[in-house]
Amino acid sequence: MINIQFLTLELYNYRKISHIYLSLANKGIVRVEGKNGAGKSSIFESIVWILFGADSRRSSVSSVIKIGESSVKGTLVVNINDKRYTITRERTATSTTITVVSNTDDKVFTNTKDGQEYLNSLLNITLDTFYQLIFLRQYNISNFFELTDLYQKNFFDIIFDFSAFTDLHEYYDALYKYLNTINTKYENLKSWLTAFLIRLKDENIKLQTLEIPNEEDNIEDKINECKIEADKLKEKIDESTKKLEEEKNKLLTKKDIIENLSNIIKDFKLKEKFFPEKVDLYKESLDSDKCIVCERALNQKLITKFTTTLNELEDLKNDLATMELNRFKENEEYSNILSTIRVLESDIKTFEIRQNNYTNKIKYIIEGNNTAKTKKEQIDSIINSRNDIIEKNNKKIQSIEKILNNTNWKALTELLESIKNIKDLFGKQGLKNNFLDIYLVALQTKINFILEELLPNTKLTISTVKETSTGDFRRHLNIKITKDSNELSYFDLSGGERKRLDMSFILAVHALLEELGSFSSNILILDEAFDGLDADGMEEFSNYIRGYEKSSIFLITHTPYTTYADNLISVE
Repeated sequence: MINIQFLTLELYNYRKISHIYLSLANKGIVRVEGKNGAGKSSIFESIVWILFGADSRRSSVSSVIKIGESSVKGTLVVNINDKRYTITRERTATSTTITVVSNTDDKVFTNTKDGQEYLNSLLNITLDTFYQLIFLRQYNISNFFELTDLYQKNFFDIIFDFSAFTDLHEYYDALYKYLNTINTKYENLKSWLTAFLIRLKDENIKLQTLEIPNEEDNIEDKINECKIEADKLKEKIDESTKKLEEEKNKLLTKKDIIENLSNIIKDFKLKEKFFPEKVDLYKESLDSDKCIVCERALNQKLITKFTTTLNELEDLKNDLATMELNRFKENEEYSNILSTIRVLESDIKTFEIRQNNYTNKIKYIIEGNNTAKTKKEQIDSIINSRNDIIEKNNKKIQSIEKILNNTNWKALTELLESIKNIKDLFGKQGLKNNFLDIYLVALQTKINFILEELLPNTKLTISTVKETSTGDFRRHLNIKITKDSNELSYFDLSGGERKRLDMSFILAVHALLEELGSFSSNILILDEAFDGLDADGMEEFSNYIRGYEKSSIFLITHTPYTTYADNLISVE
């Protein structure tokens, strides 16, 4: 818990102020009066500048220096958890110096970043929260209900500081991704190890049952068998070759016979073609016993001549038919011999191939025997050391099984699920929404409690869930105002009523933050709290804040009204 007591403030050349020394403690209600632009707000904005190095007007930092001067200096004396600090910030056009003096240590920072980090560690409060707890600025008090939905939402995020939820979500999300990467790598390793484990076990089985066939014992028998078969095939080749030669000789003889028969047939046919022109004449003459040409009776000589010629022709035809038949038979025998020759040639070729196969087989047997000898020597070497190999493999198997059976990996899976639940809990739809709903209920209660004093018969209802056109829900500040049982909009109220509502809202936020936070102070500054209020409103507001447990409440106003206050600061 940080408790800060603001004691004194001293300024040199800050904005329009040449010099001021102001006691901040135990002043009760203090009216800070003056015309617009007189520098009322600047007095208290200087506290923000000294503590945070920030300009609340968002102008250039060098603009805090009084016109015509070369430097500005502000000193704030405070007690933080009962330890006194004198904090001085001094700035020229080109440099800044931060000095922090305590009863135990003096620190001087010429590096603004280092000095600011030290101040932040002392205060343990952000600038936005500072504005809600200590310095309620004019636009916070007056304009909140007129600002955009996004601003209002961001306002809640800032004042209730949900950054811890985001930080935790991001932390657990990073942790989940990191552990999930490890888990994925383990699953890949597990798959590889499982496959390697099977391979090792198979290798051990092969090593234990390893036997070497003795190829040397029967190699000579196999070679002899191949030689015998090769010799048999050689005999068949010689026999077939001899028969082939005989058949080829037969073929040549047949070829000559066929050729002679063809020549004879050719001669016979030449003879035969001279007969036909006389055959019909002789036949008709013999049939009619007279010459067809001259019509004379045939004598014995012509009859004998005609008959002999016809008989010769008939014998010639019979001989020709016989020779044609013989030639057909010879051709058939020639074809058969030719087929036999082809079969013999095919057989000889097949026998030669088989003979070569046996020769090659002998060669392969010899080469295989040499390979078997080399393999035997290698495997003999493995067998001689296989017990060592098996023992080493078993150690690997035990190590792998130990990894695969490790229960820590199951625990990692369960841990991943838990971390995922936690990161979701702190995510956008997690605890943040639940806390915001609780805060809004508390804030609504406090606003309505203040409204009973400042704006009677008026109630405020706050909600943040709104359904969009797509059916989704999103955060959206929705405020309903009820006055005398009538629901009104913000702009249905008068200016003074809006001012009372705005003040009720910002004071309720202030009170809620004080209850929820770990920071307290002895002062409260309200800028232009009376703006828009009539005399009664000012009196009611003054009476209300008098109940605050603050040693000093500064009311900055340009309204010339002499309502009761414990002290008065008039800024000319």
